[in-house]
Amino acid sequence: IISGFMSKAKRKRVLGYNFIIQANISSFDLNTRITVNGKHPYVLIATIMSPYDGLMYKFESDSIWTDLTLIMQNYNIKTVPVYVNPQNYKEYYVDLDYFKQYLGQ
Repeated sequence: IISGFMSKAKRKRVLGYNFIIQANISSFDLNTRITVNGKHPYVLIATIMSPYDGLMYKFESDSIWTDLTLIMQNYNIKTVPVYVNPQNYKEYYVDLDYFKQYLGQ
């Protein structure tokens, strides 16, 4: 799993591939590896079974301070867009901006 903050350059490179998959949301929990003022951000984990090689891939989002649990429940959201390098799924970006449409942003 690649986790934590993704540099702007790496994000731009992955977005540049313009290869998007819809990954199944596996969990949305507190990221206890990070603590700021006694609080933990959230992290979204998504998975997909690749039709190309039959392997299961796991994607971890950047940390987010907004709890998306109710949005996912109320709108029955089960998948999230993930930008990937089609040649190397270890290079990816979980698109949490997708949820802005439900937050009114």
